[in-house]
Amino acid sequence: MLDRERSPLPVALRLRRVLRLVLRLAARAILLPVGLVTLYIGLAFGAAFIPVNRDFVPPATGIDIFIATNGLHTDIVLPARAAGMDWREIFSLGDLGDPAIAPAYIGFGWGDRAFYVETRRWQDLRPGTALKALFGLGPSVLHVVWQGRPIEAGNIRRVRIAPVQLAHLIRYIRAALITDAAARPIAIPGAAYHAHDAFYEAHGSYSPILTCNEWLRRALADAGIRTALWAPFDYGLIRFLPAE
Repeated sequence: MLDRERSPLPVALRLRRVLRLVLRLAARAILLPVGLVTLYIGLAFGAAFIPVNRDFVPPATGIDIFIATNGLHTDIVLPARAAGMDWREIFSLGDLGDPAIAPAYIGFGWGDRAFYVETRRWQDLRPGTALKALFGLGPSVLHVVWQGRPIEAGNIRRVRIAPVQLAHLIRYIRAALITDAAARPIAIPGAAYHAHDAFYEAHGSYSPILTCNEWLRRALADAGIRTALWAPFDYGLIRFLPAE
């Protein structure tokens, strides 16, 4: 008579059950991130079609600002001097490689410090840097670029605003800065890309909710400028801006 306790059949069945359980867990481990990413992208593009500040109308006469995108990241570009505000009184040109520059405009971009400073080219991107930025584990910086008037194109949109709206944008940008005891922005030595830009310590941390694009969207929304409900990607910003 066959001894069932010593039969290999129950062992084989147990192994199959364990294997099925492992496969189910592996499938869930794969499908859950895919599902979350799909949900995130869906919410982002859904929010991109919901405008805030619907009643915004560019004034007939006002101040021209620009929103520039490289397809992933957006900057806001403001006059270096307008409506009684001179950015050279906030940021020292001595922080630049070429302090003799005479800029007409100044651009601002916010983001994760390591991603911004250590990833000058896409081939410089390291998994650890990307993960730290994704989970908001690092400090942020404000990238400041002194420049001439931007040339309007598909990736650079001009928006005419009133002085009161410019004042809102200025307050928002200044509030992002970490300052020293003398209330001066804190420059990061050796971080600049070129002779006409500089990086400064900033408040907040990059995350999937508060991306570089969403930081700029909040600036526009705070100033009463028509923009998307939420914009982790640049699309939510650009689609509401006039195209020349």
